[in-house]
Amino acid sequence: MKISLLMPTRKRPVNIDRILSELEPILGDNNIELILGIDEDDDSYDRRSIEQLSGVRIVETPKTPYLSNIYNILFEYSSGEIVGYMSDDITFVNLSVFTHVIESFDTYGNILYFFSPCDAPYPHCVPDHGFVTAASVRALGFFALPNMEHGYIDHYIGRLYKETGLYVVNKTGPILHLRKTSPADETYRIKTDDTDEHGMTCDDRDKIKFNEWVEKYLQIHKDTIMSLPNTHAGA
Repeated sequence: MKISLLMPTRKRPVNIDRILSELEPILGDNNIELILGIDEDDDSYDRRSIEQLSGVRIVETPKTPYLSNIYNILFEYSSGEIVGYMSDDITFVNLSVFTHVIESFDTYGNILYFFSPCDAPYPHCVPDHGFVTAASVRALGFFALPNMEHGYIDHYIGRLYKETGLYVVNKTGPILHLRKTSPADETYRIKTDDTDEHGMTCDDRDKIKFNEWVEKYLQIHKDTIMSLPNTHAGA
């Protein structure tokens, strides 16, 4: 099985340099590919050097507030049977995680593999990111809910798989979310602190869309996942 890691990034070249260094031992492996989404107006990265690395592809993406749309764009450039939902503020602590991911998908089929139990107040989110099958993405018609700006991307993914029992959680911390990287980080500020004219953050706006999707489509999407071949309930 091949794993495609989808990673949007903006104005965080130091983070990407670190991530590339962490992944260096396996990037030449035909079983792993890293697909970076860099905004077309972002000149902070050394694109030429990155593109020379084996197993790495840069996709120029539109500057948009909708992070979920970027993930959906990156998925179209992926070639793996397993797709990783990654961000540019994580660190790879133990690369053997990829072997464990493949073994889990071999055993259970179309599941969600993630790293944080994420209990109250957000029991459904998977903030330490995770993996799903490309087959499930194609069946649903999207990797992430369209037009979502921030955190509620992983809330829907988490709820969909957790409520069907199709998930494996790894609490050993092979991939960790570093979260806030710097008080001056523009990306962090926009996604976490900034409010609009109504005093709403992007998560506030996302929550409204999330609740609409849950009400209208969650059961349909759960049935879709459960009906896929090679899916074993009770993972």
